Amino acid sequence: MEDKRPNNIERKALSQISENERQNWTSIAFIWIGTMICIPMLMVGGIFSQVLTLGKTTLAAFLGFAICSLIMVLTGIQGTDLGLPCTMCATKAFGDRGSSLLMSVVILVAQFGWFGVQTATCATAFNTLLQYWNVSMPFWLSCIIWGGVMLFTAVYGFKFMKMLNYIAVPALVALCLYGMFYAINTKGFSTLTSYVPENTMPMSSAISIVIGLFAVGTVINADYSRYAKSRMDTAKATVLGVLPAAVLMIFIGAVMALAAGNYDITAVFASLGMPIISMLVLILATWTTNTGNAYTAGLAAMKVFNLRTNCVQRLHLYAAL
Repeated sequence: MEDKRPNNIERKALSQISENERQNWTSIAFIWIGTMICIPMLMVGGIFSQVLTLGKTTLAAFLGFAICSLIMVLTGIQGTDLGLPCTMCATKAFGDRGSSLLMSVVILVAQFGWFGVQTATCATAFNTLLQYWNVSMPFWLSCIIWGGVMLFTAVYGFKFMKMLNYIAVPALVALCLYGMFYAINTKGFSTLTSYVPENTMPMSSAISIVIGLFAVGTVINADYSRYAKSRMDTAKATVLGVLPAAVLMIFIGAVMALAAGNYDITAVFASLGMPIISMLVLILATWTTNTGNAYTAGLAAMKVFNLRTNCVQRLHLYAAL
C-alpha cells in the first residue's frame, strides 16, 4: 500500500538512516549553531560577568565547550557508524530494557526540562513584545501557544530544523553581534576588558558550570550525527557547530550584561534601540533551540514507551555487529 503520509513529517524516528539519506555536514553544523544561539547561553555569560573578568569568562567557555565537543564527537561517531539515534546506540551497552529505563528516561526528563525553561523564556519575550502595542496576554497562555508551536514544528524533524536554522542563524548572529558592538560603543572596549568584579569565582567552578549547561548535548549528538556521511563529517559538524558559536554567545552575553548592568538578557535586548526587531529575533532564537529539545525528547520518549515507527531492524540489527 502506498504511504500517503506527508513527506516532510519525520518518519525515521528510531530506525536506521540509510546511506542515500545522509546529509551534508553543514546541515548538522547549522542545527548545532542554532541550538547554541539561545538565551541561556547569553544569561550564563551575563552571570559570569558578575564574578569573572571578560578574559576568564571567554577562557572558561572555551575550555568547557572544548571538553563537551570532544565527548560529542565520540558519541556522534557511534551514531554515524550505526545510523541510529543515541537511545538506540545505547542499547549495545545497556541492553534494550536498560537503555529504555536508564538513559532514555534521563534524556527525556532533561530535554523536557529544557523545553519548559525555553518555552517560558520565549513567552516572556513575546509578552514584552506585545507591550509595545499595549496588548497584554496571560503568561500561561503565551507558554501554551509557543510550546504548542515548538512541539508542532518538532514533528517535522531533521529536515525542518535544517531549513529553520539556515534562515534563522544569519539573523541571530547579526543581532547578537549588533548587541555586542552596541554595548562596546556604549561603555568602551577598554572599560569592559579592564573590569574586575568584586566577588570572583574559581576557574574550575566556571568550567563545571559550562559543562553542566550542555551536558545533555554530549549524549544526544547521535540523534543528528546519524545523518552524517562520515566520521570526519561528524567531527567537523560538531566542533564547528558547537565550539565557536557557544564561546561567542557567552562572550556576547557577558559584554552586553556589563554594558547594561543587568544579566536579564530579555531586558538587555529590549534596551538595544531596536526593541521590536530584538524581541522577534529573541523569539526566533528560542524557537530554533526548543524545536531541537522537543525533537530529541520525542525520540527518547519513543524508546521509553516502546513506540517504534518504521523501525524494521529493531534490536536484530545488533546481531550483525
